[in-house]
Amino acid sequence: MSGLAPTLVAVALWLAGPATSTTPVPPADPLINAFMVSINRDPPETAPTPKDRARAVCRRTLAENLDFDALVARARIPALVGMTDDQRRAFRSAAERWLVSKCVERSHDHERLDFVGLRPGEDGDRLLATRSSQTRHMIVWRLRGTGPLTAADLIVDGSSTAQRLRDEVEILLRSSDDDVNAMIALLGRKAR
Repeated sequence: MSGLAPTLVAVALWLAGPATSTTPVPPADPLINAFMVSINRDPPETAPTPKDRARAVCRRTLAENLDFDALVARARIPALVGMTDDQRRAFRSAAERWLVSKCVERSHDHERLDFVGLRPGEDGDRLLATRSSQTRHMIVWRLRGTGPLTAADLIVDGSSTAQRLRDEVEILLRSSDDDVNAMIALLGRKAR
């Protein structure tokens, strides 16, 4: 392995602690504990299939715990600068659906997220590392706030969601000859 991969492995091992330890206990921080409770809330009983349950959990978890505007700001998407209000609303709707679809791809049923570690991030952010209980995805939440915490980004298995959104938008813009409306439509279709 070369480049970033060994660093990510080292960080994950550092956050996880010794191999012989049990699941780390969240700190006595009521904001972190409330956030962990929120992301682990049970799926609705009415969802007929595991994928429907995953979609419902992803939709609720992202709506309650992700600061979409902060994520888009972190993504620094140049195409947003010239958008009209209608285009911004359409982009937001398509991007939110895209985020839910990416979440569902990684979790076909409700998986509990276990606390792994917490450390300070840049600009006063806190990085909360969690691991899914079944598929073993590492998810780091870049948390902000002094009241209820919200995530400005999710780093899933070492990949920033803000950067993935920016990359997706750039690819779709290139494939649509820089037509913003076409890019928004394509992003919405990718979310199905």
